[in-house]
Amino acid sequence: MRKNGIENKKAIGEKEWVKKWSLFGLKAKPTQYRVFSHYIGNNINIVPEDICHYFIETILNPMRFRGYYADKNIYDILFPFGYIPRTILRKINGAYYDNDYNSIHLTEQQLFRILNNSETNRIVIKPSVGGMSGKDVRVFYRTNNSSPKWKDVSTDNILDLHYLEQHYGSNIIIQEAAQQSDYISQFNPSSINTLRLAIYRSVLDNKCHVIGAIMRIGGKGSVVDNAHAGGCYVGILPDGVFCHEVYNQYGQKQTTFNDIDFTKNYHYPNWQEVIEFAKSVGSFILHHRLLALDIMLDKNDKPHLIEFNLECFSTWLFQYTTGGAFGEFTDEILSYCKNKQNELEEIIHL
Repeated sequence: MRKNGIENKKAIGEKEWVKKWSLFGLKAKPTQYRVFSHYIGNNINIVPEDICHYFIETILNPMRFRGYYADKNIYDILFPFGYIPRTILRKINGAYYDNDYNSIHLTEQQLFRILNNSETNRIVIKPSVGGMSGKDVRVFYRTNNSSPKWKDVSTDNILDLHYLEQHYGSNIIIQEAAQQSDYISQFNPSSINTLRLAIYRSVLDNKCHVIGAIMRIGGKGSVVDNAHAGGCYVGILPDGVFCHEVYNQYGQKQTTFNDIDFTKNYHYPNWQEVIEFAKSVGSFILHHRLLALDIMLDKNDKPHLIEFNLECFSTWLFQYTTGGAFGEFTDEILSYCKNKQNELEEIIHL
């Protein structure tokens, strides 16, 4: 509010908003309405972040099922071939496995044999459990000489088994760093500019619906694209058309970023196929109804899943840009969660 000159005073529609959202025994905080109504107008369907996290997410995405789905190393089991970038090597609970989940006693020689036979020149290494905002995501490229090495594109550090053990924990995944769409690359070529799609699997028809969309854009030279690392994001309308302003993590907006003029008309490529792909992803995650998908578009404009999120839904990304985070399903979600409140699981923070 300070950074954007938003006055902390009662706004039009605030009383009705507080009444609507104070239904779980916790009063909705007026400041959240005052912030987001500054961007998307006096919208009674603005979702309070705390109520979403502590009540709605916990009911729609039961905590007892989250642990398994949260491990990126199960994606190759969960989804059909081609849904995610090709896995080269994985580490699960301290043990190494190949892409087919065969156990490996990894040595330095084996590591380089696997990497050098991978038929790719760029790989990405990241934690498969935990990790947020691009933390510990590193991209390495194969040097072009008679004795190839793998170097970090940002630091030129050399990858070897010691580096892998020193910089990463017991759960990691190494994947092919797929080449992104030329159209998407224009916004920042050094990062995979991921599409964040919000998916809701309806409690009424059990079908998956896309309820929100933004695209992250990395800062110049950055290999990660999230707003907490200096990137920005742009809202995308239901027809795939980009909004004309980009935002940073504080909701500060601008019409240009990375020398791109967003007042011009941009449209996300292959939009309808992307939407159908996202719905398909949601159909494989049967225990959870509220998903935040991160999707990339490859050089053939085909979508691939980078990851999905079951908690910390980040309603703010949508409510700075395109509207209420739950859209037309707001009342359906609230009614269902109110009726299920007696089944609410206790959240324990350690």
